[in-house]
Amino acid sequence: LNYQNAGAMHLLAISGLHIGILLMILNTVLKPIERFKHGKKIKLVALIAFLWFFAFLSGLSASVIRAVFMFTILSIGLHSGRRNNLGHYLFTALFFSLIIHPGYLFDLGFQLSYAAVLSIITLSPLMQSLWNPNHPILRYFWSLLVISISAQIGVLPLSLYYFHQFSALFFLSSLCVIPFLGIILGMGYFMLVLNQFDYLPEFYLKMYVEVIRMMNQVIEILAGLDFLIFKGVFFTLLLLLFSYMLIAFLISWMRNPSAKGTIATLLSMIILASTLFVEKGLTQTGTSFIVFHLYKQSLVLNRLGGKGFVFESLSEQNTIKQRLLNDYQLEHLTLKLEESNEMNHFFSIGNQRILVIDHPNIKSDLGFKP
Repeated sequence: LNYQNAGAMHLLAISGLHIGILLMILNTVLKPIERFKHGKKIKLVALIAFLWFFAFLSGLSASVIRAVFMFTILSIGLHSGRRNNLGHYLFTALFFSLIIHPGYLFDLGFQLSYAAVLSIITLSPLMQSLWNPNHPILRYFWSLLVISISAQIGVLPLSLYYFHQFSALFFLSSLCVIPFLGIILGMGYFMLVLNQFDYLPEFYLKMYVEVIRMMNQVIEILAGLDFLIFKGVFFTLLLLLFSYMLIAFLISWMRNPSAKGTIATLLSMIILASTLFVEKGLTQTGTSFIVFHLYKQSLVLNRLGGKGFVFESLSEQNTIKQRLLNDYQLEHLTLKLEESNEMNHFFSIGNQRILVIDHPNIKSDLGFKP
């Protein structure tokens, strides 16, 4: 929970961030190979081999395979020297991933990974050019902050749409925790190698545990700043699409400022604001009858405009029930839920009569067809 509130949940999942850090570590370690003849090609083959070895070592989970495949293509792009075409290599990885498994398109991890990397590739060079500090420490933390902000801008609409939550602590967690994460991952990879030779010094293990403990303490302190955590944010699919349209126009304008680009960016802002206003209005009108999926219990909601009447088979508190109702309420900004009522077995919705059968003793021979 502390990692979620601090906007650092992505640090726990083995995905693109970890593979990217592993790639940087390997790139530094294998740098001397470039001095030899055909050293760059040998280094590229070694990098790719190590990445896929790590994928096998971690159990070949879907998220790791996606990330390793993506960074394999990007490594080839970096080796070619065409840094300006990294977007093309990223879309090549995206294209072939979807050919192999089209279902990835609807996977949240897949969407977040590619949105973050695409945003870093396109936005971070523009932000990096705003300031170029001379001091190496300042330059390091500025680069870290730029990459973190770029990634967060890319995944923000998706995060709001799926989780309805935003943590403004992401920049602090990135500055404080990512250096820890680099050390932890580097030590962890080395520990795996030592373990293969049945040689793992106790002092090394204690040092490793201490670094993790320090990182957890930092996260706990950051999570305590709850006034920077915004929960229950109203965000729909249309708002998601128009948000990415605004981001695309904004990046285009930052690359090449022009009158047309300014107009397009302003228009996309107006469209986004208008959509929010219209979507909010739609939540106050219309009716619906919602049947929630709750194991061995019945939970239905009869929505009439801005009011929602909840009916349930059991009156005791249920955390899953509450989450289902909260998620539905987030999609209907102004919906006011009335207190739960005991389950009715007949509902009249417009011209329709609905019969709820959640008990073996309910008769179905009623003289009419509900």
